[in-house]
Amino acid sequence: MRLQIPVKHLWRDGHRVHVDSVATFVRHLSQPFGVNWVVKPYSEITGDIGHPGIDIALPTGQDIFASHEGVVLEADDNDDRDGLGITIYDKFTRIITSYWHNSKNLVRQGEVVKKGKLIALSGGTGKAYGPHLHFGLYFTDETGQILNVDNGYHGAVDPVPFLATEVFNPTNMDRDFVSNFYLFYFGDYPSFDVLNFWEGKNYRDLFAEALSGRAGHFTANKR
Repeated sequence: MRLQIPVKHLWRDGHRVHVDSVATFVRHLSQPFGVNWVVKPYSEITGDIGHPGIDIALPTGQDIFASHEGVVLEADDNDDRDGLGITIYDKFTRIITSYWHNSKNLVRQGEVVKKGKLIALSGGTGKAYGPHLHFGLYFTDETGQILNVDNGYHGAVDPVPFLATEVFNPTNMDRDFVSNFYLFYFGDYPSFDVLNFWEGKNYRDLFAEALSGRAGHFTANKR
């Protein structure tokens, strides 16, 4: 599973930083996962033992993008204690991501979104120490119920290890691309027949074949 970083830029100490790698992104987070930097402990605010997500410092009105495809479970437009926010669920990877403290939500409950879609504008609504995006990640079971809700973070896990900025966009695939694709998505290298079949073909065809669920030339075992 590879999550797109939900912002193109972030701000730290008044400086605008272009997100060109996960390392750059992590280095400029305003608050990482699991810490307890707020004046009032999270245990008194949310019941969590520490921060159940990551905070990304942003001026109000900056673009926020979906980190994966899925359906919008919630589009909360009430500026109450937790402010405006969005949750997106992907039944295939069984994950839920949350995007909170927005100034404006741009998608509605039930809407199906693609990875990279503009879904909201940043803000500081709700209980927030300045404008920022709170980004959370949750794993679910086959029914969509969040797993490990008693982990001290209401089931939230650190999203950073699942983030990626790499963009594979070759017009025609080489053998390394095919091998890496199979290793990541299926946990094994493809056979030589598969390599020979896909070499030189358009990468979009390979993704389409994988997403369609057809057996086709996918002979490796899925993880």
